[in-house]
Amino acid sequence: MNLKEAIRDVLGVREQPGDEWQCFCFSPEHDNRNSPSASVNVRKGLWVCYSCGRGGSVIQLLNGVPIAEPSVSEFLKDVERELDRLQEDGVHHAKPESWLRIYQQRDAHPEWVKRGFSQDAIDHFVLGYDYETNCLTYPLRDLDGSVLGVVRRRLDGGKPKYVYPKGIDVHQLLFRYHEATYGQEQIVLVEGALDAVALYDAGIFALAIFGGHLSAMQASLLRRLQPKRLVCAFDNDEAGSDLLCDVRQRDDLCGLNLATVVWNSAVEKDVAELSVVGRRTLIGESVDLD
Repeated sequence: MNLKEAIRDVLGVREQPGDEWQCFCFSPEHDNRNSPSASVNVRKGLWVCYSCGRGGSVIQLLNGVPIAEPSVSEFLKDVERELDRLQEDGVHHAKPESWLRIYQQRDAHPEWVKRGFSQDAIDHFVLGYDYETNCLTYPLRDLDGSVLGVVRRRLDGGKPKYVYPKGIDVHQLLFRYHEATYGQEQIVLVEGALDAVALYDAGIFALAIFGGHLSAMQASLLRRLQPKRLVCAFDNDEAGSDLLCDVRQRDDLCGLNLATVVWNSAVEKDVAELSVVGRRTLIGESVDLD
């Protein structure tokens, strides 16, 4: 009996075209018989449940090896490595949206909840977690919204705090740019992507520049959008002040109606540390720059 026959006849998975067969989760701890939530690769002999996060080797299943706690399946990691091999000469091929399942869990990671993000924001931005590196994750998208990879936010306190996909210059991108429309009434510009997520929860549209420097490409993208008002809500620290001074003096932002926020508290460092009401108040009280 070959592997495909064993998966069909012993594990009871319905035979399907191709190498990926949809099936119910093999874990007895995952009580779900409403709809298939797992996939088994009959060529590689690996399986994963997209709902509970468990996965592993088909051979181990056949040998009765206990199924481990939720973890990222090696078969999905193989997909990631294969896509990475397609990157040649600095050209990054977009990954399928389904690739993000590697980092999604049935329940949001507690750190996202601790930060106060709503389930709506967690779903909208596909905020996830990488078991292998103990990092929070969120997708890095190109200007059209296609997935280039994930940004990892380290939870172990190590440096750098944020790890970006290799070979991609994030300063050629703007977080949420693909969701912006030409001539919007107002766009808020922030430093970090998670600040933009926090403002989403407050009903405010924001773009992020991935750090404390606005590149010429990012300035060009902002000019292309031509918002009626561009509010700079940079971090409440010296670096944020320096960034605002730089933005005010730039010729490549000429013609845009620039505004800034006024921090009335020295406690909160950025908009994500404010309450939802505080975020709305801060942006609502923004003032135009001369």
